[in-house]
Amino acid sequence: MRPDLRAGFVAAAQKLRPGGADPVLATALVAVGFGNLILPAVVQDAGPIDYLLVSLAVCILFVALGVRIVIGRLRCAEFVLLFCLAAVPAFFVAPLNGYGITKALAFGIAAILMVAPSAFRRPTVPYRLVLLLIGASSAVLTVLLFVFGEPTSSGRFSVFDLNPIAVARSCALLAVIAVAVSMTHWRLLGRSRWVLLTAALVALACVIATGSRGPLLSAVLALGGLVVVLVLLRRIGGRVVAILAATGAAGVGVLAVVSPDGLGRILRLGDSGRGDLFAGTLTAFMENPLGIGWGNLANYLPEYGTPDGFTLYPHNIFLEIGSEGGVFALIAFVALIVSAIVVVVKAAKDEIAVAPALLAVLLFALANAQFSSDIVGNRLLWLALGLIFALPVGNSPRNPMFRSRVAKSEAQL
Repeated sequence: MRPDLRAGFVAAAQKLRPGGADPVLATALVAVGFGNLILPAVVQDAGPIDYLLVSLAVCILFVALGVRIVIGRLRCAEFVLLFCLAAVPAFFVAPLNGYGITKALAFGIAAILMVAPSAFRRPTVPYRLVLLLIGASSAVLTVLLFVFGEPTSSGRFSVFDLNPIAVARSCALLAVIAVAVSMTHWRLLGRSRWVLLTAALVALACVIATGSRGPLLSAVLALGGLVVVLVLLRRIGGRVVAILAATGAAGVGVLAVVSPDGLGRILRLGDSGRGDLFAGTLTAFMENPLGIGWGNLANYLPEYGTPDGFTLYPHNIFLEIGSEGGVFALIAFVALIVSAIVVVVKAAKDEIAVAPALLAVLLFALANAQFSSDIVGNRLLWLALGLIFALPVGNSPRNPMFRSRVAKSEAQL
């Protein structure tokens, strides 16, 4: 065989090697689960092809081609299925309006995000790539906000007309990932850990500049929960916790000088009307324990007028699912969250390197879902759940058989 033809066949075979297409799936997952926070609305409308539809098609294709891998790898599949089934009856409680149809599509996206990560062929590398893509995207947005950010009509800083809360979420997520990686790889990183901590402080400065309290509080809760878990698992010591606390305290002092207006808004008391909305939604849930139907909250709280007459959500995912989907959907969702936390804590105990960062991302996304957005906008939560459900729990890196499987798989890169 001619050398040039042989080289062509070898190149084609390498593209088809196990796991060779994992970066494509990782990119599609990030586009679906994180794109709504970092990409302006004009990007989705630009050109003849919708990036969201293309990314979803890629995810579905990977699941279809690797259905056996997905079936064998997806953990807590019964809870994912239970949640999806428990959400169905609420679509028939009342005629679907435009918002209800949007939520039906959102549940479809959530199901894809929870299942598609199990189609990864390699055991560890794709997760690092997903975290790297999210962190890099957040870092780019943080730099753009830091350099080109301008105040909106409400006084919050943003860039490219993005929602300031979405910008704050993205910047806060960078801080969460940077601190989580620093904590779990403190000695291994060496001086690089200070680069990550500096990036985290710059990201938090941008969060404060946006004046958004929810993402900042979510970052604090996520990192606090991660510290508790790592201390209980004896993965970090008191010295690391003390250094991180001192760095955070110093950062707050600097931020108070750099962005006093943003910090003042964050420290200002008030719930932005959330309290009354929470109370009204809770009343609707208590009076209709089986659910009022997806997208129908505006019918029960007409005092909250909306431009289209039906797009209203309580800015709290538990209240949203409980009031609209009913008590069974709420129980299924709680079971989904609890099972994911159990899986990722076991993974951290097994010393799977990406587990602590995934736990931090899950806690961050879950905390954010208590303060803003709805099932449609909280895609990061579904992505975090999907990544966790695909973790090789029980296969500890300390196990020689697991190490040999990882080495054999990654040697084919």
